[in-house]
Amino acid sequence: MFSSRSKRILAVLLVTAFTFMAVSPLFTQAQYVDDIKTGPYVDKVVYDVISQEDQAVLALQDGEIDLIGDMVDPSFLQELEEADNIETADNLRNGYGYVTINCRDDAYPQNLTVFRRALAFAVDKQAISDDVWDGLSYPQDSCVPQVNPFSVEDELTYHYYEANVELGNQMLDDAGFE
Repeated sequence: MFSSRSKRILAVLLVTAFTFMAVSPLFTQAQYVDDIKTGPYVDKVVYDVISQEDQAVLALQDGEIDLIGDMVDPSFLQELEEADNIETADNLRNGYGYVTINCRDDAYPQNLTVFRRALAFAVDKQAISDDVWDGLSYPQDSCVPQVNPFSVEDELTYHYYEANVELGNQMLDDAGFE
């Protein structure tokens, strides 16, 4: 595989590299600080934990806190957006909401694939996003959120089960549902 000349060259390179790595710390000098009390200091740090969301919103409005670092219930959104001294940001979260359908054998008709597919066609996901979530959510076709680097939502040229009530009804009719 390697000739003896190549092996010797590789050995010399490796020895040189290891020697350089072993000796190089000798050429650098650590900087020591005589007085370890240099730098900016504060006397104390106080953390107030506000566990109730309405109390956190009031504290933000009163200027007691500068930031609410988590999601705020949408019921507070209009009030916060109208405040002169508060800025809101609308960001997608790295999570998702979903509807679970019980598919056990004894959970008729949910245990039938045709029923679940018809239901998926009949449900208008965009209307749910607009009406139930006040437009603060985005329908998606996968369980990987759009902000996640592994999401394929933007790469899809199609979307599963866009609202098509007629098709959902036809599927149920074809399956014998009345």
